[in-house]
Amino acid sequence: MKQVRVLSKVRETQWYVVVTIESDVSVPNAPVQGRAIGIDLGLDRFLTAADGSFQERPKFFKSVQPKLKLLQRRAARKQKSSQNWEKAQIEVARMHHRMANRREDFYLKTAHKLCDQAQTIFTVGRMSLFF
Repeated sequence: MKQVRVLSKVRETQWYVVVTIESDVSVPNAPVQGRAIGIDLGLDRFLTAADGSFQERPKFFKSVQPKLKLLQRRAARKQKSSQNWEKAQIEVARMHHRMANRREDFYLKTAHKLCDQAQTIFTVGRMSLFF
């Protein structure tokens, strides 16, 4: 075992343990085989494939913005450091956490769909979202 980290999210209402393990496993270089596709990440569209298909960028923030605005307004009206203020802050944090979960779920499902389509994926641009 290399490292153990304990993380708290949503204002210390959700706790996670991250365990890092060090191993001496070598991954062989596999030759390119099967169907290959090329993708490009963009600003207007989330993803454009070489065959012309594309994936639109979902609007995660816009879909929850009215609810988040209401929660933040309620939190701002509470007396700071009171019990009700803490509850309101937790509700705002939960909404942000829900948004982050939806965004990550979208990324993972898109990556899974791409991996089902081809055995090799070539990328153009930054690919820090998927792999």
